Amino acid sequence: MGEPSRLRILQELMTGERSVKSVVEATGLTQSNASRHLQALYDASLVGRRKAGLEVIYFVSDPVVEQLCGLMCSSERVRLEAAWKDANLAG
Repeated sequence: MGEPSRLRILQELMTGERSVKSVVEATGLTQSNASRHLQALYDASLVGRRKAGLEVIYFVSDPVVEQLCGLMCSSERVRLEAAWKDANLAG
């Protein structure tokens, strides 16, 4: 889950179910890269999926995922703010 692309995908899925194509459009990832990350999230039971005709639709499978994503994003934000502050103090 610490992979930034996976966090972006999870954030997108927290707004509702999405097809792979929709995830690709929203995140700017390539189809193969998005599919690989979605498979990893599925394997970790963080997302579920269902078939809708020829499309595969992904969704957040557990409400706790939203809390985990929030914690990961907060942690990353604190780390980046500290790095930015250090860089500006050194300059």
